[in-house]
Amino acid sequence: SNKADMYVIISEFYQNLVARGKQHCFPEWEFIPETYNLRQYDQCRKFFYQVFPRLLEDPNAERYFIKDGNRHAGAGVHILTRDLATESWLSYKFGVNCGQPQLPDLVAQREKTNLYLLDGRKSDIRNYSMVLSVKPLYMVMSPDFFFRRTQSQFSTTSSNLQDVLTQFVGNSGSKEEIDEAYVSKEEWISYLEKEHGSREVGLQKLQETAKKMQNLATKLFMMVYKKMPKYANAGDIFHILGWDFMLDEALNPCWLETNGRPQTKKDYFEAASRQPVYMASFLDRMVRGEKASELDLNAFDGKQFTPLIDFTKENDSDKFFGNIPEDCVSEFLL
Repeated sequence: SNKADMYVIISEFYQNLVARGKQHCFPEWEFIPETYNLRQYDQCRKFFYQVFPRLLEDPNAERYFIKDGNRHAGAGVHILTRDLATESWLSYKFGVNCGQPQLPDLVAQREKTNLYLLDGRKSDIRNYSMVLSVKPLYMVMSPDFFFRRTQSQFSTTSSNLQDVLTQFVGNSGSKEEIDEAYVSKEEWISYLEKEHGSREVGLQKLQETAKKMQNLATKLFMMVYKKMPKYANAGDIFHILGWDFMLDEALNPCWLETNGRPQTKKDYFEAASRQPVYMASFLDRMVRGEKASELDLNAFDGKQFTPLIDFTKENDSDKFFGNIPEDCVSEFLL
């Protein structure tokens, strides 16, 4: 349910910006899809009173993903449309079951349209940030990211919306199929080079997308971290966050969720990069008890971690990596 609860915080933050005429501080709002925690009474009622009737009445209405919050890697996800409004969903319709403790941990999120297709397939991006200190706040982001793509070609005219190999990334299969579903950052450059006819243009597109993801992660974290019990009284801390994005056709990252307990198995990183990578050995060292403050991140395995938030800086405008307008810095410090 974290993606839905986080969406509520983000939505409230943006509405406060609008009320003060500062919506230009968060233009990325258009890349935040509506999300509802169906175990939370108010969100459940809002979804089934306002959204669900449209799905029943309008065959061209937007589609929503329904996800079981206790499952992962593409499992437990369904696309809810008019044709798929089964009796189990109808039982919620007028709030009959909203708020009941026995309900499954379900999340509804609006489907993103105009997607960027990687080799003709739907895909999402996983990147990692690391919170190394709360007082003062210090967070860095991994220099690498990777794609997870579906195992089958995507078609907007597909009649089978529950075909998990076409619609959802990360579904289980053979080791070869799973490994083939991952695309590293370096491999993506090759795809971009083919798409744009130039490696230089491909690198530029990659760098622009990476910066957009970093800026969005910085802003979203600043919106929510003070509301997270984990950070309430913490000083030194080591917390890995998994950021999931999808790209639209213009390569703008659209936020899907931020995972506070992301997948960190070594073979997961090996599949993503085709080789053992710095992230896995970094985790190994942390598990052995090395403190984050004792690690030289900039020199770690020759990788250059990107600072996102650094509250050791004296000037407020220097605390954030990225392009936050000067008149907006204070909004993210409140």
